[in-house]
Parts: sequence; C-alpha cells; structure tokens
Amino acid sequence: MLDEATASVDVHTDERIQLLIQNRILAPGNTTLLVIAHRLSTIVDSSRVLVMNNGSAREYDTPRALLSDPSSAFSSMVDRLGPEAARALRAQCSASVR
Repeated sequence: MLDEATASVDVHTDERIQLLIQNRILAPGNTTLLVIAHRLSTIVDSSRVLVMNNGSAREYDTPRALLSDPSSAFSSMVDRLGPEAARALRAQCSASVR
C-alpha cells in the first residue's frame, strides 16, 4: 500500500518513483498495489481506479473506461486540471500498456 507516497516530492521525482514502481514492483505481473494519491498522473497508468466520495465508492473501472465517459467523476477531475493537462493525462493513459 502506498498512501500519498510522493505527495511531498517534485513532479520530476514523482515520475522517477512511478517508473521504479512500474519496473521493479509491478513488472512481474503478480502484484497488487493499492495507491492513494492526490496527483492523477500517479494513478492514470493503473489497471483499475476506485473513486471515493464521502467514504463511499463512487465508481470503479479502468482509467481508460472512466476517461472515455464524460459523466464520470474521474473524467471530471481530469478535465478540471485544464485542457493541456487533461490532454496529457489522457495521452498518458492511452499510451499505458496494462
């Protein structure tokens, strides 16, 4: 479990930590990792996303499925980052191979 593991680091360091997690921890393919994060870029490559609201599950699906639904809470959170950041996250999700 990673609970805000990169909350107090800069974006560059966050990216390096994410690559390390993907290449060293998740690469074998038999690992479940629960990640609690405030940076959407941290979770957009995940195999599944659970969006919580007031302690209840609001939605649960692949990032790609959630981002393709304009009414999804996850898609709305991404859109609120602004057009450029939203495009970048959607591209990151599309490039993800999971």
